[in-house]
Amino acid sequence: MNTHYDILGVSPDASMADIKAAYRYMAKALHPDKAGGDPAAEEQFKALSAAYRILSNPLRRRHYDATLKIKNPTPENIIAAIKDIAWGVFENITGRKHSLERHHGMAGRDHNYTLTIDLPLAMLGGETSLDVAISGLCETCHGTGTAPGSIQKPCQPCRATGEIRFHQGLFTMRKQCTVCRGQGRVTMAPCISCEGHGRIPRTTTMRVKVPKNTRYGTVLRYAGLGTPGPQGTCGDLRVTIHINAHPFFDRRTDGIHCTVPITFTQAALGATLDVPCITGEMRTIQIQPGTQSGTVLSLHNPPCDIPHKIRLQIETPQAADPQLREILESLKNMEQNLVGYPRVNNFKKSSLERGRPAKQNH
Repeated sequence: MNTHYDILGVSPDASMADIKAAYRYMAKALHPDKAGGDPAAEEQFKALSAAYRILSNPLRRRHYDATLKIKNPTPENIIAAIKDIAWGVFENITGRKHSLERHHGMAGRDHNYTLTIDLPLAMLGGETSLDVAISGLCETCHGTGTAPGSIQKPCQPCRATGEIRFHQGLFTMRKQCTVCRGQGRVTMAPCISCEGHGRIPRTTTMRVKVPKNTRYGTVLRYAGLGTPGPQGTCGDLRVTIHINAHPFFDRRTDGIHCTVPITFTQAALGATLDVPCITGEMRTIQIQPGTQSGTVLSLHNPPCDIPHKIRLQIETPQAADPQLREILESLKNMEQNLVGYPRVNNFKKSSLERGRPAKQNH
């Protein structure tokens, strides 16, 4: 007696990709449209479809493998078969869940994507594009998962209910039918184009709306754009936001921070300075005379109500120019009296006091 593996021409340890490839190759040759009404080819095509229907479903394949092991009763096969059957019952013990899935369709898995955006877009919000693989209806079977010319028949093992009932002591248990996967109907010949799923993934470009003040790791969910379930509803599309580091701005809990270099004369004499904002526009700030390096200024009336903190950093001039060096030498001579340097003067006095020897009491 030929097994399903023999019909498909694959080994019992064949991967799912090998099983799909074998079914596609043989189905094209044995399809009734190409066989020209040959009864033998039609029977082979039905056997091929039945074999693929079992082996393409992991749970059905597990039960089928357990049956083969029982028919070949070696000690190793019997132990493996008991484990497979027990695990299958454990997975399907929640009958109410499968009953609900039968009426509303078995939901598919979520698709997860990562979208990396720049800091201004995360702060201000807006739209950007993302290439995703979205499952669309199969144009060959129009989403039914059935090959053209084939039909769906009521599932015999579960009597078209999608559930198998059995007794466990005093309790009546229910589990999902492994033949029809809880659908209540069986596809006689799965669609070759979509492999019976009813949908085909296609790459498309979608517009992603980024909310204002989006944080790193924010997840945007789009319902129904994930992986389709077996002839059921699709999962969701989940987009996780990553944010690129900005070369000038730094995002903190109290707003946007940036460091602006200023000259020694601007800090000493005061000045007005144009600084950029996260929106790209320029704003004017006032530097007061005697400003120290590290002073933080807050931007008044910040754009989009986003607080901007501006840290001023005095850049020491490199005295390469002879004229600039002469000016700095003159300033050095004027600094001998330490006029205008209260902290330097206090530090010098305290250093002298710390360097004096302590008085000894006689």
